[in-house]
Amino acid sequence: MSKKKQEPKNSSGEKTKKTVNVEKSKPAADLDGRVEITTKTYLDELRALQIELVKLQEKALALGANFVRPEGIMVYSTCTMNPEENERQIEKFLARNPRFTLIDASEKLPGDFCQGGMFRSLPVRHNMDGAFAAKMIKTR
Repeated sequence: MSKKKQEPKNSSGEKTKKTVNVEKSKPAADLDGRVEITTKTYLDELRALQIELVKLQEKALALGANFVRPEGIMVYSTCTMNPEENERQIEKFLARNPRFTLIDASEKLPGDFCQGGMFRSLPVRHNMDGAFAAKMIKTR
């Protein structure tokens, strides 16, 4: 088996330092030479990218908090259903930033869209894309 490295590019078209390993098996007659990505390789790469994304979101949330004035509002929103990127991210942020308080989403939205005071839509339940949002206020 040979490994082919795909080098991602940023929005400027420059190569980035990260590479993704894709394992290519020898073409079988029934595969017509298509690339097979092994489940292990795919899941390992996906998990590594998720961990990196969660860290990046954590930094963005912390940085954004610096620009919120006292009694100002900050909304953290994603288009994913991953609890690590959503609820856990907010729980960690609020634990590290006691000056921020979660505003209960169920005060403005139907309870079916709220969980733990945060907005959450699920495709199978709400007939729309999965999404998440948490609204917080900064105290003095």
